[in-house]
Amino acid sequence: MGGLQKFTGWEGPMLTDSGGYQIFSMGHGSVSDEIKGKKKSLEGWNKTLLKVTEEGATFKSYIDGSIHTLTPESSIDIQRKLGADLIVVLDECTAFHVDKKYTEDSMRRSHRWAIRSLQEFIKTQNSDNNNNNNNNNNNNNNNNNNNNNNNNNNNNKPQALYGIIQGGVYEDLRKESVDFINSLPVFGIAIGGSLGSNRTTMKEIIEYTCKHIRLDRPIHLLGIGGIADIFHGVRQGIDTFDCVHPSRLGRHGGALVKSDYW
Repeated sequence: MGGLQKFTGWEGPMLTDSGGYQIFSMGHGSVSDEIKGKKKSLEGWNKTLLKVTEEGATFKSYIDGSIHTLTPESSIDIQRKLGADLIVVLDECTAFHVDKKYTEDSMRRSHRWAIRSLQEFIKTQNSDNNNNNNNNNNNNNNNNNNNNNNNNNNNNKPQALYGIIQGGVYEDLRKESVDFINSLPVFGIAIGGSLGSNRTTMKEIIEYTCKHIRLDRPIHLLGIGGIADIFHGVRQGIDTFDCVHPSRLGRHGGALVKSDYW
């Protein structure tokens, strides 16, 4: 299909998730409610996440019941093929109701997944560079063919990798995760995981985390993008956000416009 941008017709920058958010939803249901601390009953809901191990997350397809395992390596491979400009490491997005011990164990497993994701990213980047060099050499005398190859190969364009900070609502775990992600040779840093049971706690976690993130890299806040949240986040140094808010408004006939249009 030519990658996400050709498929959607959007030629601007695009970011994809690694599947960590989806792992969460398969295991805990309502993703946004649970991750923001608004626990709802899962009575009657069919859980499709089977297990999370060192290898990855194993789940059952809701389409045909087949079993699949998402690993850091397969996540990076999928995002490579989708052709997004910005991609992220695989992580486990912990639920609000889990205890500190689980949050800590999950965070450190996510750190190990981040290393595997980075290794796969570097490996596939080197492979793509070699393939592109070979293609360019083969097509030097045929500009039309070279242009067609560029249009059909999403990996001809550079992609950048983000690491993800976890640690739930615990400041010591957040600091440990920040220090770890700061040390990785990634392009950008994303803030993920449970941000508490209310907006006040969410702001406190964001403020604390941002104080320790290195400032020479772009910072992304995962899953948060309300208008007030954006203004608060920018004041803390966050550069980009992702959220269903704009598209949800659009589905109901609304739009975000400048005050001049009111």
